Amino acid sequence: MVAKAGSFETPEAMFAWLSDLSYRVHRRSERVRTREQIVEILDGEPEPSPAFLALFEATVRFSPYLIGRLMKWMAEGSAKRLECNPKGPRLAVPSGQREQICVFIGALYARGVSLKDAQNRAANKWFTSPRSIERVWAERGSYVAAQLSIEETERGLLAYWREEF
Repeated sequence: MVAKAGSFETPEAMFAWLSDLSYRVHRRSERVRTREQIVEILDGEPEPSPAFLALFEATVRFSPYLIGRLMKWMAEGSAKRLECNPKGPRLAVPSGQREQICVFIGALYARGVSLKDAQNRAANKWFTSPRSIERVWAERGSYVAAQLSIEETERGLLAYWREEF
């Protein structure tokens, strides 16, 4: 099968032809064991035309571009399937617990505990760093205010003290 210079309309057609060619070469060379057999097979083949040689050379020169294009297409497809990482640091305190932490610190502060000690106690109770608790306390105005009265907060605090001691 000799290819003509205009017979490849698409890169897929060219790859199909190369695949067929490599299959035929492999099939013929399976039985080859010596150098003389290789020379005999090559002598039996017709001499390739100049157009075929030019086409084969162009194919070899063009293949790195095709491989690069294929790799770019595969990478873009893979990137689309991956999940996006959220920007910024991971939250140390879930948003549902932020109100509870603020109420806890506020109740301790109302009972006369210093703000720093109240924040440290909250950090120990919620197993997070004191700096994260400080951030939660600094942003307390942006949270929805808890609908707990002072009495309910104190009852919760007393229950906490009974659990701990």
